[in-house]
Amino acid sequence: MRRLALLGLGLLLARPASGLTLGEALAAARRGPAVAQAAAAIDQAAALGREARSAFRPHLALAASYLQRARDPGIRVAAGTFGNPEPLGFPASERDVWAVSLQLTQLLWDGGRTRALLAAAGRARAAAAAGRAAAERAVER
Repeated sequence: MRRLALLGLGLLLARPASGLTLGEALAAARRGPAVAQAAAAIDQAAALGREARSAFRPHLALAASYLQRARDPGIRVAAGTFGNPEPLGFPASERDVWAVSLQLTQLLWDGGRTRALLAAAGRARAAAAAGRAAAERAVER
């Protein structure tokens, strides 16, 4: 009984929860998941546009490799193959092999694929912007 009286007293002394003003509620809704999702869709469409545009730029690739043979590979060139009087083996200096390559590529023609991707990215960005505007209008209603 005493616990019930203390609980009732606590409820009487408790303050009511403070409500949100209309401005605070609208600001919270503008930061809500629907508007954030629409903004993320705009960012994604912009990234697709940058990716499509990058195909017009040259691409540079660098590769390097190193091969070390722990022992003589045991490959011999038979006598008389190249006019050599006796069998030839690989010299020790060929046990360490270094290779470096640099490659520069530039798109010349792709049948309009890159321009079509760029146009599609622009349309996706416009659709995402319209979706964001619709989400913001839905918040205002």
